[in-house]
Amino acid sequence: YHPLARPDQAVVRGQDAQGKPIAVGGTGYFARCLQHETDHLNGYLYIDRLSKRERKDVLRQMADSTPRYETVPNE
Repeated sequence: YHPLARPDQAVVRGQDAQGKPIAVGGTGYFARCLQHETDHLNGYLYIDRLSKRERKDVLRQMADSTPRYETVPNE
C-alpha cells in the first residue's frame, strides 16, 4: 500500500452498447474508482502512478508479504 493523490471528482465518457454517447461522473471514493478503472483501460497500473522511490517500496512490500488468499489455478 502507498497513498496516491487523485482528484476528488471525475467524469468518464464513452458509448453504451448501442453506440450512444454516455458520461458517468462521481466524487469522492467513486471518483477514485472511475480513475482507477480508466487507468486499467489505458494500460496503467496503480504502481505506474507512483514515483520511482515509492514504486520500489511498494514492490518490496509485495515481495515480502504473505498472500492473503489462496491461489486458485485457472483450469
